[in-house]
Amino acid sequence: MPSSTTIYSGRGLDAIFATAALASTLYRKGYRVFIEFPNPANISKVSIVNSYSIDITHLSNVTIKNSTAITHIPIKRLGLVYKYDNDGKYITTMKLSNINSTLEVILEYVRTLNDSIFIPQELLRDLAHIKSKEIFKLTRMGKTVYYAYKWGLGRDDTLLSLYNYAYSLFTSKNVKINPEIERDAKNYEHALSLINAIVNEGIYDKVGDSAITVISSKYEGNEFLKNNMQYLRVVANELLGNLCKNNKVAVVVSEGSAGHEIRLCVNKNLNVEVDSVLSNLPADVLSITEIKGAKAYAFITFKNPEHGSLENALKVSQMLIMSVESFLEQR
Repeated sequence: MPSSTTIYSGRGLDAIFATAALASTLYRKGYRVFIEFPNPANISKVSIVNSYSIDITHLSNVTIKNSTAITHIPIKRLGLVYKYDNDGKYITTMKLSNINSTLEVILEYVRTLNDSIFIPQELLRDLAHIKSKEIFKLTRMGKTVYYAYKWGLGRDDTLLSLYNYAYSLFTSKNVKINPEIERDAKNYEHALSLINAIVNEGIYDKVGDSAITVISSKYEGNEFLKNNMQYLRVVANELLGNLCKNNKVAVVVSEGSAGHEIRLCVNKNLNVEVDSVLSNLPADVLSITEIKGAKAYAFITFKNPEHGSLENALKVSQMLIMSVESFLEQR
């Protein structure tokens, strides 16, 4: 009876391809391979035992025992392979320099298993460009796969579809993109095209020097936004960035599965760290929201989905804009 193992994969595109590459090697070694894509919201409940993990390590707030973890640190261009014992203690068994993706780490790791994998060089370059956010450098294949991934918004079925494509590529050497991925990529490309229409035609609300766009089935303010909600939700971050270039403050309110979400951007020319602004929000707002800020950007959700109505989201948005304006006046 063949042995079996599970690979726990991070949800990034690089991790998906790295997982497929490792799975193809393990399959050739006689293993039945099962794949899991842990949800970040429940990552602390994950226990990895007698398995592999890709881009999930002891730093990911998971329990790992008797397992091997393989990861890549982009900022250091460093590839790492950890081995964990029965108590969860680990040693670093491989440390690779000048590495641009987790897939590259896998390529080196499987050589220690006396195997090799067919990996097109353009794919390795594409994954490196994606990690460094140089999307304009992608080949047609890389751009199609990346767009399909972005269209999926991290859904499990999208991750599995991309995994199946990658696995087929590594085992059959067939690089042809399947129709499902082509379709998803075209949907994302169309979504991006809608951003130009919104920005160029002014399809957003102005509040002083700030711009607000609402992507919600509950919003009656603009039919274009409402009719294209399924596309615009996927490019909410890109839309926010574009609006932020021409306004002091940009806010995008979008309807999610757990209520409405708020994205905030302060124009980089103002040199404002959003953390210094968010601390000025009223206590009653801070008590019902989760706020993640980074430099000029912030992402706000409601702790209780029942509080995430469009009305509440718009109220919080107004407070955010007033907080920024107040901060700028006092500076």
